[in-house]
Amino acid sequence: MLNLDDTLSKNRIDQLYKNGEKLFTKSLIIIYKTEIYENNFYKPIISISKKKIKKAVNRNYLRRIIKELYFSSKKTYFDSKKYSLNMMIVYNSSCLIDFKKLKEELLPIFIILKDKVR
Repeated sequence: MLNLDDTLSKNRIDQLYKNGEKLFTKSLIIIYKTEIYENNFYKPIISISKKKIKKAVNRNYLRRIIKELYFSSKKTYFDSKKYSLNMMIVYNSSCLIDFKKLKEELLPIFIILKDKVR
């Protein structure tokens, strides 16, 4: 169950979108911002456009894959004691992508983010 403390407030989402740094891949846009650790860890926001991926089943499939990749690599890449990472992952492709290809796109981004957070 998702607690309200685990999600970003609307204000923080707006700040992240306006002031966050962006990384681009073939099918993803990652918007992130580091903050001094506030004893809070936020879950990433995953956005998949209804215009690009029509069926909800496919959007949910992509969300599950992205969440799985994030949470399986969280301890390896995002285990910082000083900073918290607010992140928005936007799927920007109009075709469905499989697990392997998405993993090949996300893991190098996670390595880049690991260096920027520490």
